[in-house]
Amino acid sequence: MTQNEKDRFQLESLRLFMELNETQKILFEIADRLLSEKERRGSERRFMTDALSKVENKSITFYENMGDEEIETRYEAIVINEATEYAK
Repeated sequence: MTQNEKDRFQLESLRLFMELNETQKILFEIADRLLSEKERRGSERRFMTDALSKVENKSITFYENMGDEEIETRYEAIVINEATEYAK
């Protein structure tokens, strides 16, 4: 189970079994949005690393220690190169 899955399970469990006041409801909503954003970023990163792996013929593990910014920069460069080649 990933950390996101654990966090989601804990958040939902607390929501189900606790009677929340208005402040707690707002805090739970904020936590839910933050977790959703984190999950979305993880999905985007996986998508980009999969694409990079195919185009650059490198293992997914090659990208594991790279920062998000480096992954995004490499991905954007490949998209630009592909668009340029297509336009020729």
